[in-house]
Amino acid sequence: MTTVPADIRLHDHAHGAMPEETLEALLALFEAVRMELRSDDPPRPRAALVADVRTPPPAGTWARWHVATRGGRGVGYATTEVDVSANPDLVWLYVYVVPDQRGRGIGRALAARALHVVQADLEAAPEQVGIDTLISSEIGRRLADRMEGEWSIPIGITGRKARLELAGLDRAALERERKRREEGLGDRYRMHFFEDAEIPNPETGFDLADFCATYEEIVNLMPMEDLQMERERFPPEKWHSLNARLDAVGQALWTTVCCEPGGRVVGLTSVNFVRADARRVSQWDTGVLAEAQGQGIGTLLKLDMLLRVLDRLPEARFIDTDNARSNAPMIAINSALGFHEHRVNRAYQLPVERLRSVLRI
Repeated sequence: MTTVPADIRLHDHAHGAMPEETLEALLALFEAVRMELRSDDPPRPRAALVADVRTPPPAGTWARWHVATRGGRGVGYATTEVDVSANPDLVWLYVYVVPDQRGRGIGRALAARALHVVQADLEAAPEQVGIDTLISSEIGRRLADRMEGEWSIPIGITGRKARLELAGLDRAALERERKRREEGLGDRYRMHFFEDAEIPNPETGFDLADFCATYEEIVNLMPMEDLQMERERFPPEKWHSLNARLDAVGQALWTTVCCEPGGRVVGLTSVNFVRADARRVSQWDTGVLAEAQGQGIGTLLKLDMLLRVLDRLPEARFIDTDNARSNAPMIAINSALGFHEHRVNRAYQLPVERLRSVLRI
């Protein structure tokens, strides 16, 4: 394992097991990341950040925190996450070091420790590592240049992070368009909205297992470009576990579904936000089953949710969404609604041993 700088301490913790001193160092690092990479985002409430650190991930996910301190000050951190239910062979690794401490081996030490812990902790140790970097930032661009140039690591997927500014939207025009599209579907489909785990009443025909099956199918329709990953699984237990964690960390999940008259779900969209500060709303998955595409259902779902955000979250300033750059149909829908490209990221996938080699760890 790589040598840790003599005056650096590394702290390794599962969610919920971090002492107060290390937590404070990590919270300061979160703010450093925001200021360097996302300064136009509002800071998240402290309570929400603390809950996120201390609350275990949803069932089926393994995750760890690694914090580097120098003299009690947080100088860098790393996170690792493994979807042990669907992609146990792939660990996602994120490393950040504050600007004035770069070039001293801290990031390398964090990466080495994080990979050591995941491979020691999991019975079936991941052999692949995923790295996601924000290439629209200076530090992210430098990392991407090194990975693609010096290390000859191919791009796995390019992501487009788009933003919709809510100020100035013509609500009446959005309502007219939503109504027009809904009338165009006639009695072939019905729309249902629900919050968190409060699913529609049984009289609607809505069935959670069917919803989860549609969710799984839609997620797996999304282009992964050159990333090598197994199908994501989304059974009802995962839905319950996800909602339980969101509730524990003070976050909401709103969902709108498009159903056949009998209740079968053919399309869905969802958004997420921090209840205590909904200035930033995150668009989660949106999709329509292949058999129901071409009828404008995706746009209708987005319009329905957008109107709800405008009506019920007056403090919301913008909605952010992520798409693969190759997902032209969804990008077209978003662009028509007013989303504009805000940031760009690239993800890479390579063998763990290959990363150890290029980092000399």
